[in-house]
Parts: sequence; C-alpha cells; structure tokens
Amino acid sequence: MANYSQTSPNKRLGPTTRCRAVASLPARQRRRASLNVSCTMTQGSRSMNHKIESETSRDLLKRWALNTKRSQYANSECGRHFSRMHTVIGVPVVVLTSIVGTSIFASMEADVNNEYRVLLALISVIAAVLASLQTFLNYSDRASRHRSASAEYGAIKRHIQELLTKTEVTSQEISSIRDKMNMLAKDAPEIPGKFLQRATEAVPEVHQLTKQINADP
Repeated sequence: MANYSQTSPNKRLGPTTRCRAVASLPARQRRRASLNVSCTMTQGSRSMNHKIESETSRDLLKRWALNTKRSQYANSECGRHFSRMHTVIGVPVVVLTSIVGTSIFASMEADVNNEYRVLLALISVIAAVLASLQTFLNYSDRASRHRSASAEYGAIKRHIQELLTKTEVTSQEISSIRDKMNMLAKDAPEIPGKFLQRATEAVPEVHQLTKQINADP
C-alpha cells in the first residue's frame, strides 16, 4: 500500500504530484497528508508574495531616488542662479551709493554746474531703484533656501541608497522616506520650470524615465 508519509526525503515532489499521491492514500492518511501539502503550498505562496512585494518596494525606492536626485540638482542650480543675481544687483548698488555719498558734498559748492547735479541725481535714483529691487526680489534669502533644500534632498537620496543595499526593506522604512519627502515638498521653495527641465536633462536616468512615462499610452 502506498504511504505518502514514507516518501524518500531525497525525492522532493512538486505540489501537483503531492496532491495526486495524497488522492491514492486511505482516508485517515489522506487527511494528514492534505494538511502537510496545504501547509507547504501556503508557505510557498507567502514566500512568493514577499519576494514580489520586496521587488516592488525596491522599484519604488529607485524611482524616489531619481526624483530626489533631480530635485537636489534643480535646487542647487536655483541657489547658484539666485546667488549670481544677488551679486549682479548688489554690486552696482554698493558702487552707485558710494559715488552718491562722496559726491553729495561736492554738489553743495556754488560753482558746480547744473549738469553735474542732474547726473548725480540720476545716479541716486538708479541706486535707489536697484536697492528696492534687491529688497523686493530677495535673491539672497531665496538662494539660501534653495541650497538648504538641495542639502535635504541629498540627505534623503543617500538614505534611499542605503536602503537599496539591504536585502529586505520594511514598510516602516518606506513610510519614513515618504513622510520626509512629503514634508520637504511642503517646505521647499518653488523651482522654476526651466531649472526642472535642466535637471531632467542633466540626469540621464531621470531623462530616460521621463521619456518612458511620456511614451506610455
């Protein structure tokens, strides 16, 4: 009489073969063997689901890593741009106000012609306008905020890269990364479109991913 429980340990049967072997057993042995087969198939299903979930999590982390890399690059470029603009406006303000300050006493002389006084007044107006623009546009503060955002995106990117080196990534770790990215997205300064486009083209992986997304129906 065939006995499923006495099958050689060196001969490992697949789930389908085991089910056929169970069907040929007596009723009592059949119930016992069915439990063993069900347990084996359940464990295999759980292992497969865990593997699929792990691969999906890694794909999600890779996508997040590319997004943070693009945001880091874009914020860094914005910081450099606004820092240059602060210098472009700030230096003329300093020069013109210095000229006005040193020439104001000379204009008080009685023998100074009107043309010199008009020129001095014009320089004073230009300096005031540039100083007002510098205050209104606030390039210095905007550059500082973009540099700070770039550093924070870089920290998140490195954290994701560290997680990608691990064999398994837990849902808590993914939730932590998502919360950090959501919080930073709320607090980070707005990035002009041209800098996002420049960042997309500068990072090959992001550029390829964007083309793939746009090509999908």
